[in-house]
Amino acid sequence: MRKQYGRKRKPAPVENKPSPAKLVRKGTEINLNDPYPNYPRPTPEECRAVRDDLLAFHGFPQQFAKYREQRLRSVSNGDECSRSTKESVLDGLVSTILSQNTTDANSQKSFSSLKSALPTWEDVFAADSKCIENAIRCGGLAPTKAACIKNLLNCLLEKRGKLCLEYLRDLSVDEIKTELSQFKGIGPKTVACVLMFNLQQDDFPVDTHIFQRAKAIGWVPTEADTKRTYLHLNKRIPNELKFDLNCLLFTHGKACRKCIKKEDNQQKTETGSCPLHNYLSIPKFVGSVLISLSQTMEAIISNLESLETVSDKKLKLFGFLIDPCAKGSKDGESIEEKGVSIPSNRKKFKCQFCCKKFANSQALGGHQNAHKKKD
Repeated sequence: MRKQYGRKRKPAPVENKPSPAKLVRKGTEINLNDPYPNYPRPTPEECRAVRDDLLAFHGFPQQFAKYREQRLRSVSNGDECSRSTKESVLDGLVSTILSQNTTDANSQKSFSSLKSALPTWEDVFAADSKCIENAIRCGGLAPTKAACIKNLLNCLLEKRGKLCLEYLRDLSVDEIKTELSQFKGIGPKTVACVLMFNLQQDDFPVDTHIFQRAKAIGWVPTEADTKRTYLHLNKRIPNELKFDLNCLLFTHGKACRKCIKKEDNQQKTETGSCPLHNYLSIPKFVGSVLISLSQTMEAIISNLESLETVSDKKLKLFGFLIDPCAKGSKDGESIEEKGVSIPSNRKKFKCQFCCKKFANSQALGGHQNAHKKKD
């Protein structure tokens, strides 16, 4: 006996939309423009003041001086200057990957060791994972970072046909984020670092040091995480201040531990020892208080508006229309003075025992039941 099969329905077509940069994890809803649009800090004046104070205290960090010179030359001479720099975009991306979860010294040592053992990216692509791991072992997390680099080169050669990322210089910031986020193991902080250092774009990476300082001086709400902090600060900080302020906050975060107070390890804050001391005196919850106040005022205004509409209406209580806005009455005042009005055209319910009239049948029934109990 043959089995009869029903006709299968064709599946509905699914639209393949381009995925945006991996700024948030799955299951979280974050406004990609600004997660805290009502949070008033930092202001442009605050950003400039902090930049100037840190610059006077530390001077500009030498480790970022070459990138600053490249930015200045690219602004004055055009983009062709950035193309002629020694460090390629791929070099900068791999260097940033090697800097994850390690010190700057170990990061530079591991990158130098990799270039010494495998001078070209074609050599790295042809080498096995163990060889790459041995070359970058001094930077820590060698298996994870080697797998990330290997996957990056494989995907790049498959998609572009060559091991080069210089084409990113011709793309917009959003397009660069989308391109780099497609590679496994490359997160938003790595993308932001490549944007700022290697592509001379106006972006503001947020690492642990910058995140802690931003929360300490109240630039983000207390409940903010690194992803929301990145989105918020990139909207609030002026573009012309992002590079210097980022480098200075990062340097200050590594050098100074006095401007952060942890619950398990309270540290003394000496006046004048930290250039951010004056900003720490501003309560960290100022922005949250302002937001709460604005929300409270909106609620009060809406309640007042609803009260105005209620004041024009009258409440019905036991068959009587009562004005809720009428003032309290003294003894001897009439019903109309109390805000109670009894329509004259309404039907009256008459008691069979005493001929007393009532405004509704429920009141009459209770009254007549009282007569019956007496009888």
